[in-house]
Amino acid sequence: MILIALHGFFGVPEDWDEVAKKHPDLEVVTPDLSVWATRKEVTDFESFARSMNRSVRILSEERAEPVMIVGYSLGARLASACVLAEPELYRAALLMSVNPGLADGDVEGRQARLEFDRAWAMRMRRSAWAETWKAWNEQVVLKPGSRAIRHAEIVGREDKITRTLEGRREAWARAMEIWSLGHQPDCRQALLSWATGSAAHPRPLTVMTGTEDSKFTELTRAWLGPAASGVGPVRHRLVFGAGHRVLTEAPEDVASEISSLLKSL
Repeated sequence: MILIALHGFFGVPEDWDEVAKKHPDLEVVTPDLSVWATRKEVTDFESFARSMNRSVRILSEERAEPVMIVGYSLGARLASACVLAEPELYRAALLMSVNPGLADGDVEGRQARLEFDRAWAMRMRRSAWAETWKAWNEQVVLKPGSRAIRHAEIVGREDKITRTLEGRREAWARAMEIWSLGHQPDCRQALLSWATGSAAHPRPLTVMTGTEDSKFTELTRAWLGPAASGVGPVRHRLVFGAGHRVLTEAPEDVASEISSLLKSL
């Protein structure tokens, strides 16, 4: 099995290291989204999905292996686009802290989000990086959960990542613009249809949120509703004590859920 793993905004491929260590049996592919954001052919969710799926399909055919996709936050939104662009390519999906999209008719909400993301993009290009990074992490939704730990190794790693990100500020500014939630299609029903569309060959879909990320937990409950009742391929997994950053706060839970999805195939 090949695992395509997409990190979040201001993330790095190394965010998946702890998960990959627990799955030496899988070929874990971790694209760098800041690099993909600079590609001329990538201008929105649809063009990203076409380009990514082309690479994934070639890899799957070369290895003669099926593919599962996992994503966190922005990566989960991009993973959703990949799944819906080529439904037969992916056998299962794990989406963490994901917004499945604003309603198509929510014109005001979409416009407000576009303006919000444009303001952040401008800040990334013009403001002092230390101030931008600090403001980003002070957003209420990114408040660490009670399971989050801080020690010298983690702080040192974050300092290194911060320096790396500063050199990619234009890439992330462009990512904020082309992958704004204001541009994202409403994927709610389409993702449920992808998972449940074939009784003979269901495609497991897990949406994971931290119990201390009330915004995304409630969003997911409202979205999945009865579909995640425990019967069928759709599941809402709550991670106790985690905030929005489930991937880095609870990598063992992420690895465990991947194992569960594999067993269900």
